[in-house]
Amino acid sequence: MTNKAWSFFNQQDGFEQMTRREVPSKELLSSNRNVYYGRYILDNCQTLFQIEETEIYDFVNNEGVQVVYIHGLRSTPPMECQGKGMGTHVMNKIMEFADSLGMGVAGEVVPYGSSKMSRDDMRAFDARFGLFPLEHYLQFLDPLDAADEDVMYEINEFINSNTDMVWRPAKGSMPEPL
Repeated sequence: MTNKAWSFFNQQDGFEQMTRREVPSKELLSSNRNVYYGRYILDNCQTLFQIEETEIYDFVNNEGVQVVYIHGLRSTPPMECQGKGMGTHVMNKIMEFADSLGMGVAGEVVPYGSSKMSRDDMRAFDARFGLFPLEHYLQFLDPLDAADEDVMYEINEFINSNTDMVWRPAKGSMPEPL
């Protein structure tokens, strides 16, 4: 996915890939992982982001699915650059990138910024891009699965062990809500 990310973001105005040396040390992920480190630059501001391809469990369709996983997104310097729409612009481009691959998007609700958005603020930000907490997708379950106590126990265990995860399935992969 890193090569596809490089090709995609390299064609977008203001975007560039970061080398590992340019990434703040607290934001570096294991060198064994195939992570794309990017930034969007506008004037004296930049928004840093890290994405990788990983698998998550789609309990609605009962299968593992590949997603573009967002590890972080932050604008810097924070006091000068937050609130200018740069994070929104980057998120829209990440969604566009995932759609170009036919993949969903996932991440964790991790408040960021100098003002530290609350978890509720961060969930609302993510929801603007179709990223919802896992329990949101219970409405799409097959009624037979929802009636099976063993299936629901496993699904609820998965949801409860991933309370901060948000997810947007690939376009067209979800049935209509029941």
